[in-house]
Amino acid sequence: MASPYWTRLAESSAEVHGDLDRVLERFDVRPVGWGYIDIIVVPSRAEQFLAELTRIGIATCIVTLWCEASEINKQRYGCPHGMGGPIRNGVWFSEMCERDPFRVEDLGVDISESQLDPFALARACNELALGFATTGIRDRPEYSPCLAPGFWLAVPEDWRSDAAAGMA
Repeated sequence: MASPYWTRLAESSAEVHGDLDRVLERFDVRPVGWGYIDIIVVPSRAEQFLAELTRIGIATCIVTLWCEASEINKQRYGCPHGMGGPIRNGVWFSEMCERDPFRVEDLGVDISESQLDPFALARACNELALGFATTGIRDRPEYSPCLAPGFWLAVPEDWRSDAAAGMA
């Protein structure tokens, strides 16, 4: 039996894909690369960003960590803590490359198999991701106040973003 979530994305691909790109534009965020993974969002905007994803029915499946290596953070926290990564609005985001990123499936949510209503599934996943982004990051051994979440979205692999992450 097909997952209602994936069925909805397949049947409404153009509309939902367009909605997603408008959300990224509204928050002035871009995926790292061409797909919809590692969308780095400053922590103060994570709740609003995830609320908009929930509104359009897009689920977050993974959250990774990025060091916001701004000039201020370099002085305060000794950034960068990671390696490589994009420059966005003049700030370098350095990839933390943690061994165990946050995954909703580790908390029992299987997006591929879930029979939940697509919007209910998106809400459940995004609430879990928000909990990690707002409090769970602080529990990590590599925690630093400079860390920002990178959201991986559960969308078809062939969806591409026209925004290149490395552009300043």
